[in-house]
Amino acid sequence: MNKDTMQVTVNGESLLTGQVYLKVVSHTGKVMYWDRFPVTELIEHDGPIDPGKDEEQVRDQLNHFFASTHFAHPRTGDTDQLTVPDSARSTWAFIERDPKATVFSYRVRKNSLTGIAYSQQLKKVVASTGQ
Repeated sequence: MNKDTMQVTVNGESLLTGQVYLKVVSHTGKVMYWDRFPVTELIEHDGPIDPGKDEEQVRDQLNHFFASTHFAHPRTGDTDQLTVPDSARSTWAFIERDPKATVFSYRVRKNSLTGIAYSQQLKKVVASTGQ
């Protein structure tokens, strides 16, 4: 049985000048969700880039991007901080009632939280944002 997959990659001249690509692909090969953002949005401090420290921090974040702490049921974890678009509220409510549903959340953009959830029954993805 094929499974849905999630992958995160970095493309660019160097680690600190590259772009992060996050992609979720269904077991049938359909891209269900994707996001792209500058690697620098994984850096947790303001101010000038420190190549040695910041490369280490970015590598650590990428190595732990899919840590189990980033997955939760929609009614637990960081998901109470997420704002669901009005157009997706009924799908989100359906996902919340599904005991098998999982939300994957990740922080970028200076503490911005993004959560993505998928309803297998509805075949829909909901992306939400928060702080």
